Amino acid sequence: MLDHLSWEQAQDGQDMVVGEKAKLMAGNYRVEALKKRLRLLGCGKEERWWICDIYNKATLSSSDNTLFQGPKTEVERQMLEHLGLSGRVKFPVRRLGTLWRNQNWKQMITRWCEFLLGQATFNISTFEWMASCRIDDFWFTTFHSVINSISQIRSEFSIDVQSSDWIQLASLPQQNLFLTAGDDVYDNLGFADVHSLLKTTKQEGKVMSIVMSHVCQWLNRDPARVGERDNNKPLLRKDFLPALREKCGDDAEKQSIKLQERLLGYVRDKMSDFTSPGMEHYLHEYPDNARDAYAKRFEHQAWRDMLILVVDSTLRILGR
Repeated sequence: MLDHLSWEQAQDGQDMVVGEKAKLMAGNYRVEALKKRLRLLGCGKEERWWICDIYNKATLSSSDNTLFQGPKTEVERQMLEHLGLSGRVKFPVRRLGTLWRNQNWKQMITRWCEFLLGQATFNISTFEWMASCRIDDFWFTTFHSVINSISQIRSEFSIDVQSSDWIQLASLPQQNLFLTAGDDVYDNLGFADVHSLLKTTKQEGKVMSIVMSHVCQWLNRDPARVGERDNNKPLLRKDFLPALREKCGDDAEKQSIKLQERLLGYVRDKMSDFTSPGMEHYLHEYPDNARDAYAKRFEHQAWRDMLILVVDSTLRILGR
């Protein structure tokens, strides 16, 4: 299909059969490693080739609702077969299947990977454990911000922002990046540090989720019970809603997201305190009936300040 073209021509959209730019769906790191190796060896362009499987995106599951459906094992088999994922290196198909069955993350990843930045930063293992934390809105706030900005840049300047470009943009002062920043089109343009967010470790994500579970029990005596194998578990912040809904009404969802944002931002800043040898055991000790023992954690600054943050935030939300 593309055998008569160089990869550069295919990326420039010079293939009149396809009618659009070719995109590398997988193997980005291997291709870059090959390019570097060929440069070191001083090889000419005739040596710069790579065996590829060519897919028509119209046949992929975004357009064919019959693909990747059914029981877990069947979905995984279909993925290995249709996407050509079998090989010497074992592909994490179970984790990919878990993400596919999670409706929130399926939609987000599909949108995220429409952009070069998203393709460069998507990692199945990382996104799978992030999805398991049940704090989707916290991650998605940054993803949506980035998508909004790169969409505007693509629309206005016909530029697909690269991962390396975004790292530089995110490191700059967020004012006066564009001479025409007064125009309405740039009002919501921001450069959230998504690379820093994606460097969050699995253990840190687990701590954030655990602390959220504690706060849920502070605000809700009957938090949601979920099945371990449920791919679409309710978000933890949903347990905030009964306490917020009476006063906030339809605004309770928005307020619960704001409370979660403040709470998890604090936990990330104090991660070393929550995981220190003298305090880590508190993460795994829930209220239950041992209230006096549970209260001992508030003798420590990190837990005490977090309690104050939650109380102040809820009182302000409830207007008391």
